Amino acid sequence: MSRSGGPVRAGRASGTVVRCGLVESITGDRAVAMAFFFDHAVDEAGLTAGLALALDHVPLYAGRFRKRGKALDIVCSDDGASMSFRDSDMTLDQAMRTAARLDSGLIDHIDTDATRQGTVRC
Repeated sequence: MSRSGGPVRAGRASGTVVRCGLVESITGDRAVAMAFFFDHAVDEAGLTAGLALALDHVPLYAGRFRKRGKALDIVCSDDGASMSFRDSDMTLDQAMRTAARLDSGLIDHIDTDATRQGTVRC
């Protein structure tokens, strides 16, 4: 079973704009999916609250890229970070071995073309 509560936000947007360097301007539009595996039920509300607190401390991760000519900025807009939870009948070892497969259903794979065009939403 899959559950997603929509984007997790810190609850405030600083509006800070961070200018990216050359490396980030070249590679910055690559989205990164992260997965954590547990062999037991987790406190979903607690994990979500923890992510919101982390986003308050590091608002870049809840911001969005903005193109400025050939340059790239990150706007600390608190648009949020996606978080979802999955239940599976697989063993922990099986889940970790198959998660990267597009058809595994365990990870929300991110459309990098949509990321480059700025159309990815949580």
